[in-house]
Amino acid sequence: MQLRHLARQHKNDANAHMMDPGRPIPMNDVGVHHNVKPRYFPEVVDTVPLCEADKSIPTLESIVKDQKHAQEHEKLLGFITTQIDFEKNVAENAAQTRQMTAFPDPETECKPPSISTSFQTARLFLSHYSFLSLEALKETMNAAYAPSLVTLDSTQMGFFSSLGSLDDISTRTCDTAFIFYVKSGQRQAQEILSNVTSKSSVQPHYLEFLRSLGWPVDVKQHAGWTGHVSTSWKLNVSSGLQQMTSPPSTGTGASIYDGQKQVLYWADVCAEVAFVVPSPQTQFFKRSISLDGARDKTAQQATIAPPKPPRMSENAGKPKSLSLDAPNPPKQDMVPGDGSSFGARKFGRSTSYMFGPDCKVLVVWLESYEDHENFPLNEMIHLTSTGLENPATPKSAEKEAYVIFIHALKSGLFRIHLQGPVGRISMAGPLVDGMVVSRRTLGTLVRQTTVNIGKRKRLDSDLYQPPHIKRLLKIREIVNKYRAKMTEADFYTRLFQDLNS
Repeated sequence: MQLRHLARQHKNDANAHMMDPGRPIPMNDVGVHHNVKPRYFPEVVDTVPLCEADKSIPTLESIVKDQKHAQEHEKLLGFITTQIDFEKNVAENAAQTRQMTAFPDPETECKPPSISTSFQTARLFLSHYSFLSLEALKETMNAAYAPSLVTLDSTQMGFFSSLGSLDDISTRTCDTAFIFYVKSGQRQAQEILSNVTSKSSVQPHYLEFLRSLGWPVDVKQHAGWTGHVSTSWKLNVSSGLQQMTSPPSTGTGASIYDGQKQVLYWADVCAEVAFVVPSPQTQFFKRSISLDGARDKTAQQATIAPPKPPRMSENAGKPKSLSLDAPNPPKQDMVPGDGSSFGARKFGRSTSYMFGPDCKVLVVWLESYEDHENFPLNEMIHLTSTGLENPATPKSAEKEAYVIFIHALKSGLFRIHLQGPVGRISMAGPLVDGMVVSRRTLGTLVRQTTVNIGKRKRLDSDLYQPPHIKRLLKIREIVNKYRAKMTEADFYTRLFQDLNS
């Protein structure tokens, strides 16, 4: 389909550049033409002798007895013979004329209708989705719900800011799993992080397990979730071109997936998951992100904050309620095509819409099964920051952390040990504590368990709303705020009129 996201303010119609291929050239060699006279009955019928019943209907000549009827009969036969000769002559002349006419004959040539080169994208889209009907414009019984098709007044103040707020609400849930590799007897966090710096320091099955979790994506070229909000949902084209010219890193023990350059990513229609392998450089990377975020937040507040009025009362200027929407500067709105408003934003989406229950998922690969008792969870939990942590909630990440321990057995199977909040870890499957899984299903089961843990944690919160509910409520808010009420005639006139005229 030759449709794109075209704004009716800029271009009302779209042009198609399809060319008529024309009629194919005829073939002179058509083979041998056989003149076959069609028969209604097979030839064997002529050899069958007639009986008395076949002669029950007499011929016309046998019933003509008097002279008057005979003359009329001869006259009728003359008319029939003349008509036969005339039609035969016309057919022969038409055949000769057809042979002398150049191909193709303009009188008999079948031509397709001309291709439409200009069409209104709005009308085509609404027609495909069955919105161009009077029923779609009728008011519903419930006054809180608008009709299926309404017109929004884009000239009102704050309209484009509201559309930007709608884009900030993701259509899918995002989860993050942090993967660690623990050698036999290791208890220090720095030793554990150093294991993934070299390919020779990890088991081959560990690297195969990572590749089964998702596919690698470049953080600066990926438009989805990357494990941290500072690098998610945005593209950096200039940095992406530089990354394409530089050779990829090889020989690492999966430290390339630490979130600085690449991560392992998996997504479906409802959820997206980023698998991050922390390395020794992760702690410096997290620290620089937090400093940059605080610096940008201070600069943005200094830029947007209006000058303080004269001090009248201590509580006069305080807001009475908090809002998730970013404050808009007075007498200024976001204009389509103006990149100045987007350049001031540090992240791809506003984090106010992404706050949810804190849920940390750690996947630990153990060379020795007994080391799960000595895993330094207190130190590792500081490396699992995603930027979505709600600052209003107390910091109890260690108690709310879910850990999936994996130990490779000599038989080629893998033993699973789950650690997490008591009473709720068993509700998220398909992995259960003590399960032994095969090499083929290990990555899929760990990924599904990570997604289900995040779902289970979000469902435990009474204030959680799924992404589609958030977007639905925001759309209803925009419709009720910017709806332009008009009659059916005015609606269709405004919808299909030429905006360029």
